[in-house]
Formats: sequence, structure tokens, C-alpha cells
Amino acid sequence: MSNPRDMRRAPWRTPNGGPAFFVSDDQDGMLAALADNAESTLTENARTTLQFADTVLARGAAEPIEVRYLAKTLYQSLQDALYVAELRGERLGMEE
Repeated sequence: MSNPRDMRRAPWRTPNGGPAFFVSDDQDGMLAALADNAESTLTENARTTLQFADTVLARGAAEPIEVRYLAKTLYQSLQDALYVAELRGERLGMEE
């Protein structure tokens, strides 16, 4: 059995909303690659949201619905980016 420290927290949740973990002896294995890809997708989505925010804010005036949508997507992107940072910190052995 693997050491619990060898477990990696995945960038997805269990069906009941809890953290998901997996064990992989191979950093280049299928599950590790899937998790890396999911982290990259979350990061890229955050980058796209920032580009959208830049466009909206550069115009100077925006409709209230547009500002609410922007705030919601920025909030989600920040949550995702922080989650990815936590996951990567765990893999580097860094404490919060």
C-alpha cells in the first residue's frame, strides 16, 4: 500500500463534493496526465476571463448585467486559480 503522502489531490471533486485523491507511482501516468490537463484548463480559463475583464473595463462603461457576469466569472476563476496553486504547492511539499 502507498504512503498517504504519495497520494495526490485531484483538481476535481467526488460526487458528494469532497476532495478526490489518487495514487500514481508514475508522474507521467494516465491519471497524473489527466489531472495536469485539468489544472491547465482551469488556468487557461482564468487567463481567458482576465482577457474578457480587460476588454470590458477598457470600454469604460458596461451594462450592469455584464458587470455581474464579469464579477461572477472573475470570482470563479480566482477560486480555480487558488485551488490549482494549492494543489501544486502540495506536490512541492509546501505548507499553507
